[in-house]
Amino acid sequence: MTDGGAHYAYLFECKGIQRYVFGAGRLRQVIGASDLVTNVARSDGEDMLAGALEATDNTSATPSRRAGSAFCLHSRDGESLARFRRLWRLAFGVRHPGLEFVDGAPTSGANAMAAEVCAYGGRTAVRENSAAFLPPTGHPFVRPNPRTGLPAVAELRGDENELLDAVGAPQYCRSVELADDGGRDSLAGRFLPEDSAGGGSFYRFPRHFEAAENDDANPAFPFKKSDRFKGSDRRIGFVHADISGLGEIFRGVKENARGPEDVFDVAKSIEEALTEAARAACGEVLLGEARDGVVPARPVLLGGDDATVIVRADLAVAFAERFLRAVEDETGAAFSRSPHRDRLPAHLSACAGIAVVSAGLPFQAAARLAEGLCESAKRKAKANGGAPYPSFLEFAVSTSTIDETFESWREREQKIAKGEPGAALEAAAGPRRVGGEADGESLETLLLLAEALRGAEGRGKLMEAFAARHDSAAAAKQPWERFWKVLAVEAEGTAKTLRGALEACAPGAAPEGGGPIPKLDESIGVLSDALELIDIGAVGGRAGAGGER
Repeated sequence: MTDGGAHYAYLFECKGIQRYVFGAGRLRQVIGASDLVTNVARSDGEDMLAGALEATDNTSATPSRRAGSAFCLHSRDGESLARFRRLWRLAFGVRHPGLEFVDGAPTSGANAMAAEVCAYGGRTAVRENSAAFLPPTGHPFVRPNPRTGLPAVAELRGDENELLDAVGAPQYCRSVELADDGGRDSLAGRFLPEDSAGGGSFYRFPRHFEAAENDDANPAFPFKKSDRFKGSDRRIGFVHADISGLGEIFRGVKENARGPEDVFDVAKSIEEALTEAARAACGEVLLGEARDGVVPARPVLLGGDDATVIVRADLAVAFAERFLRAVEDETGAAFSRSPHRDRLPAHLSACAGIAVVSAGLPFQAAARLAEGLCESAKRKAKANGGAPYPSFLEFAVSTSTIDETFESWREREQKIAKGEPGAALEAAAGPRRVGGEADGESLETLLLLAEALRGAEGRGKLMEAFAARHDSAAAAKQPWERFWKVLAVEAEGTAKTLRGALEACAPGAAPEGGGPIPKLDESIGVLSDALELIDIGAVGGRAGAGGER
């Protein structure tokens, strides 16, 4: 396979990452799984891939991609690359049972970029390494892990007293190793100031949700105290963010690249910019809320084109907004310094979905809802014009315990019948734009509306109206009108402020001189979202502590 004129490329990509990371259902195993995934392939070279390349004498292989648990290696020696593939597939399967992947035999081309095109076109569609998910073939006394249904391969004794399956056992072991190391896993370190491990403050991220089990090695999630919940508000914001238009950028870079180094330089600059964005959002929103050094969040994934973070509910929207803004700022700064800047856009953008759920909801259900919200935001961002796309986010507060698709959840929770065949209202405002002009679709106007609504007395009538909305929009009319009439009499100034904020957020809902009562159909979505923001404590410095909700 060695030809003096040929170039070879080997492409490897992990698949089913969300299923692998969240399938165990416990935060401690999520942490171990997250670390295993994060360290498959990293742009800084401190990863499992580095050891495999050294073991097979392939350290001279050049990557064009090396992040997000995927890589593409280039070499002039096809036989050596094939030997690396055989070792890598074995080592990867041993360390990550159940983490699916796709790859293909090394492909060749007249130059490095031609070989890469063949590698992407020649990868198999069959996902491998999923044997750990197969049902047992042994005797009928096989004991399953009650959380996953998979056959147990280990039993924890003592305080844990739990069965572990073939997927969860390595995750648990890795999580224990991280705890023994002070909990400073490599992913968490990318969210903290660079000096925090040295002379600066020592921050830690939580490892579970149970305060009774809290200790220095296993800090509990620091929920916010709440009178309403008679203790702590145990809701979390499951934040999933996804870069927009990344594929378009790399297609343009590859068309003009002189070699894999050019592509990797751009990929590495994006990875570094995402790390700086994560640090900015964490530093400005989360670190000030740390309790005894424990940050009210848990990073789960950051790499490639997406990020997933579990955040305390009242901080989730602010964190996501700051992260999206920082992605634009940091990628813009990185691209302006890049030698390839003439082939790059002004900056990258991202969209985010935020599912606010109980900490007891299975992670996979929360992740599915957050990803659906993120996809909805991306569709909105791409609806008008090309890259760089605007940044959008969409959030939802869900009390559902059903593991369902985003589409079915939205149909069940956010559609309101109008009494006419096929007619329905949306009980939410939908995606909101981050940055840009403060207009009817911006997050800024929604937050201002929530702040104005928070200062209005009698929100109980609004709650009656929105509780009745699930029967029909007509059933909400009486409490809706009562709220506005009472507010106009008892707090005329507040009513005027609220009407102005409502009109700014939903143009046409409350036009000046348009009558004493705003239009219900045009108002219900944005006011529902504003009430949700108040409920979770995302405005006014509260965390859902008391009030009508």
